[in-house]
Amino acid sequence: MDGQLGGYVRGQIAKTNQILAMETIWDNGFRQTTTSTKPITSPDDFRGMKLRVPVSPLWTSMFKALGASPASINFNEVYSALQTKIVDGQENPLAIISTAKLYEVQKYCSMTNHMWDGFWFLANRRAWEALPDDVRTIAAKHVNAAGASSATRPASPPSTVCSRACAPTRANCSGCSKGALGGVTPRGANASRWGWLYWMLPGERGAPMAES
Repeated sequence: MDGQLGGYVRGQIAKTNQILAMETIWDNGFRQTTTSTKPITSPDDFRGMKLRVPVSPLWTSMFKALGASPASINFNEVYSALQTKIVDGQENPLAIISTAKLYEVQKYCSMTNHMWDGFWFLANRRAWEALPDDVRTIAAKHVNAAGASSATRPASPPSTVCSRACAPTRANCSGCSKGALGGVTPRGANASRWGWLYWMLPGERGAPMAES
């Protein structure tokens, strides 16, 4: 997305004559699936699941193809929709799941990695062009540099790290003791088939298993 394809998309954004996109796309991590009913260990687990998705045909069509029942719900209503069981689950990058405290109303977080999430910093064209040239140069330089450095950080914590990235193990972790999602590596056919992790509340199936 920092190459020709990204340049084309940014060009389409610029054609609106209202906003501009910085050159470097930021890495928001791969999207994972949280659920209240069961972990997602294979695509078949999506069948019949009521899943919140963003208001976008791309998400709706993808999860329909997987056999789920996607529901387009604005993000500010996601927590209450999960809490009241209007939907069984949702999908977002780990940073969003943690920030929105969705672990409080979800039981499992399956590391499905089904879609990569990136975003550009946008600027109002009129406000941006009103800035002096040197200010625009400095701002763009540092925003793009920060975006490039974001891509070098791991998108997901190891399987033995609590979702709050507290420590290499869950021992004496205040986050886990408060109900943060803890990591487990699935074994058997599903593990080799997908290479996925699934996460659950501490104590659901005993101590966390070591990474395979």
